[in-house]
Amino acid sequence: MHKTLIAALIFAAQITAQTHPHFNSAASKSTPCAASLAVCPTSGCGGGDKLLDAKKNILTSPSTDYQVMSFDDFRHLESERPTTWKSGQNRQEVVDMGEGTPVMLMGFLLGEHSGSPETVNCKLSGEANNDYHLNIVQNDTDPQTASVVVEMTPKTRPGKANWTLPGLASLPAASGKTHALVRVSGYLLFDSEHVTGNGGERVTIWEIHPVMKMEACATGDCKADTDEGWKDITAP
Repeated sequence: MHKTLIAALIFAAQITAQTHPHFNSAASKSTPCAASLAVCPTSGCGGGDKLLDAKKNILTSPSTDYQVMSFDDFRHLESERPTTWKSGQNRQEVVDMGEGTPVMLMGFLLGEHSGSPETVNCKLSGEANNDYHLNIVQNDTDPQTASVVVEMTPKTRPGKANWTLPGLASLPAASGKTHALVRVSGYLLFDSEHVTGNGGERVTIWEIHPVMKMEACATGDCKADTDEGWKDITAP
């Protein structure tokens, strides 16, 4: 192969990894450990942290109300989070900090992309089998480094209109803004996989994961703690 072409391919792979930090060329070539997503266990397979994967694979909506969180709340959690972690470690420390709490966050949808094969989804390849990673920012002009990551999992997306990459990308910008104003509801998760890095540009490795509901506000003046003006993006 021509050296120039090789260099171009390497450069493209580096750009992909930087733009989508969950992209992993080794993982994308890994062998699936389940025949399909339908038979993939909630704790995942193929290695990984089964306790973490089980938290990511919650499928049922909470029986209690979602608690409103602010970006300041997420930044505070980040400042107090564990700085070391071992795969399979007991999660009581982060549960005591709020992991598993049903929460909601209001912000602007900065971007969305599909992840690569992970143990939580049994290393299955293809967009339909992998998480969607969404970056939410507090202000319309904030950079990705100020974002909170929220994730739509492949087992919760089927049947939900606009829970697709084209659907998310086509959400109309709020009035007078560049991006869509959204309210994301789901479970608070400490993504311990990223304690030592590789979590991409974000303000915290605390996430909303999985997302259970997502709403948009066309006027751009909705409030996080009231339902007025919010529309579920799955609604016609």
